[in-house]
Amino acid sequence: MDTGVWEGARWGGAGLPARRTGYRRGVCRHYNEAGGCQRGDHCLYHHVPEQVAQAQYMGVDDEQSDIHVDIDGASALTIRRDGTVQFSHSIPRVWEHFRALNIVLRAVDLRVRYKQGVQGDWTVERNSAGRGAMKTLIALESCTSVLAFESTDFGAVRERVRALPTRIQVTRVPNAPGKGA
Repeated sequence: MDTGVWEGARWGGAGLPARRTGYRRGVCRHYNEAGGCQRGDHCLYHHVPEQVAQAQYMGVDDEQSDIHVDIDGASALTIRRDGTVQFSHSIPRVWEHFRALNIVLRAVDLRVRYKQGVQGDWTVERNSAGRGAMKTLIALESCTSVLAFESTDFGAVRERVRALPTRIQVTRVPNAPGKGA
């Protein structure tokens, strides 16, 4: 499926492709796997080195245990049976951990946002608007807990966490021209 931005019709006059004015978000698989891409500047994906974070989910197979999540060996959060998510105060404030944390938090319908750069304040909020407003600052000096789901939903949350990747694509790609910083 093409998600790029095309100027004019899908195809230009005389059977030529229309001029492409934007890029898809994503990294070119060929560029990273083979060391180059035959499409060059005409490729629909970004030619940037791939960055990956490793996630480890402990306790996901123990029905009586909370789920502990480490990202690149650093304690990130604990998903508790009582429906709370506890964020570690030692989460490194870097893009890779921010991006990986947001992938993991999809399992509990939360997301993290930052203000004034990734090293600034992080807040956690609900991903879907229909479940009530919530916005909590993730403290740097102590662990922060937020109520994320009903304790009766823990089995379903555990299944969603089981489905999460351990190898999380965290490459930061440039914005399309005219889309802001």
